[in-house]
Amino acid sequence: MARRAGIEDAAQSALDGIRSEIRRLGGLTSEIIDFSKPMVIVPAWHDITSILDEISAVHAPVLEGASIELDTEVQGPRAVYCDRDRTVQILVNLLTNSVEATRGPGSIRVMVDNTLADRTEIVFSDDGPGIGRHNRFRVFDLFFTTKAAGSGMGLPIVQKIVDAHGGLIGVESPASGGAVFRIRLPRNSDLA
Repeated sequence: MARRAGIEDAAQSALDGIRSEIRRLGGLTSEIIDFSKPMVIVPAWHDITSILDEISAVHAPVLEGASIELDTEVQGPRAVYCDRDRTVQILVNLLTNSVEATRGPGSIRVMVDNTLADRTEIVFSDDGPGIGRHNRFRVFDLFFTTKAAGSGMGLPIVQKIVDAHGGLIGVESPASGGAVFRIRLPRNSDLA
C-alpha cells in the first residue's frame, strides 16, 4: 500500500512538472506571437509616480524576500506621455532582470527625469554584477540570454516598446559594477 502511494506521489509530481512546463511554453509562445506583431501603443499623459508606486507595491514581497531595496525618484513634473500598460511592462521586465542579477542584498534605483524640455529620461540601475562588454551589444537581440531558464525575450520586448514610443534605450555597465538602462521618451504628443 505504501509503495502504491509512493508511485502515485511520484506520478503526481511528474504530472505537476509537465503542467508547469506546458504553462511556461504557452507563455513563451504567446510572447513570441506578440513580439512578431506590430507594436500598438495608446499614449496619453500618465502620473509616473503612481506607476512606480504600483510596481513597488506588487513586487514588494519579491524584493523583501531577496533583501533588495527599490528606490524611486521623480525629478520635475509627474506627467509622462506614454502607453501606461506598455510602460509598466518596460519597468517590470527591467525590475525582473535586476532582481535576478542582483541575487541577494542590494539595491535597484529608478530615476525619472522630467526636467528636460524635449524628453523624459528613465534611468534604471542596479548594483548587481553588471553586464560584460561583449554581452552589452547583444542584450537586445531576440533570444539572447545568459540565464539558464531565460527566454531572451524580456529586453527585446522592452526595446520594441521604447521604439514604438519613438524613444531610445541604451545600456551601460560602470566599472564599479551594476547595470544602467537609460530610456529616453519624447515629451510631446506626436505619437497620438
